[in-house]
Amino acid sequence: MSAKPVATKSAASKTPRGKRQFLVHVDVNVIRRIKILAIDRNVSASSLVQEALLAFLAAAGNSAPTKRNSGDQS
Repeated sequence: MSAKPVATKSAASKTPRGKRQFLVHVDVNVIRRIKILAIDRNVSASSLVQEALLAFLAAAGNSAPTKRNSGDQS
C-alpha cells in the first residue's frame, strides 16, 4: 500500500496575496472553452473567469464591494 500525499503549506503559499480559491462545478465544455480563450488571449483561466464574474456583477448592479464583504476572509 502506498501512503496518501499530505497537504502542506506550500500549496497555500502559491495563492497570490489577497486572493482565495473558489470552487464551483462547471460543465466540462464551458471549462474547455474558457481554457482555449485564456490561451488565445495569453492570460490565465483564473484571470479570465474573474473578469467575467466582475462583468456579471456590474451588469447585476453590484460592481463595488460592500462594507460587509470588502474585508471578509471567510
